[in-house]
Amino acid sequence: MKIIALSLLACLLCVTAQAAPMNKVAAGELVIDPPTLINLGFEWVIQGDDNRNAEVTVSYRKSGDKAWKSAMPLLRLSGERIYQSEGVFNVKTPNMFAGSILDLEENTAYDIKLSLSDPDGGAAVKIVSARTRAEPVPATGGHVYHVYPRDWKGARETGAFNDLMCAYNWYCGGGDTVTGGRPRVKPGDIILSMPAPIAITRNSTPATAASIPPPRWKAPITCSPTARRKSP
Repeated sequence: MKIIALSLLACLLCVTAQAAPMNKVAAGELVIDPPTLINLGFEWVIQGDDNRNAEVTVSYRKSGDKAWKSAMPLLRLSGERIYQSEGVFNVKTPNMFAGSILDLEENTAYDIKLSLSDPDGGAAVKIVSARTRAEPVPATGGHVYHVYPRDWKGARETGAFNDLMCAYNWYCGGGDTVTGGRPRVKPGDIILSMPAPIAITRNSTPATAASIPPPRWKAPITCSPTARRKSP
């Protein structure tokens, strides 16, 4: 009986130890999100802080400046569920902090200081550098593909297309397979689309003053490589 009692006590202590909350925070990976023109975003994964009283303060400065400016603290996340009822997405947030520095200057390098603290113990400070995006400009050096409406009456460039998807893909079909073809365009290519007149209709019948003349411009579509998140 004494051996059994000791075994039960050991199991009880083991279960209690496993169930004990881990309130002390430990810093994990810091991820810098792809920048926008005027915003920089961050995700900082952590372990512990089961009582959710840790915090991350944020300060920043232009690279080369001495004075730091305060930004909004990062938002605490852990286990929140983002769910769409028809099963389109069902996301559960990890144990982390996340947030952004807003209203920065475009195409500018910044130093960012993120300070993690917890009354229960554990702390970390990370200083990283990031740059906001420059305003995108039309690419140069790539192929230019021209697209015209099927009823276009003006002059046309040689080798032009009648549909945007035909210019984008090698395969120019319709129906369910229209997106199945491999893309013709590559990063740096440009698709120039001439706008068609816009018809205003009511119950499939042209309304009064139904035709609006097209604007006198071409709309460039620049194909660029996909942005990726990075860790500092």
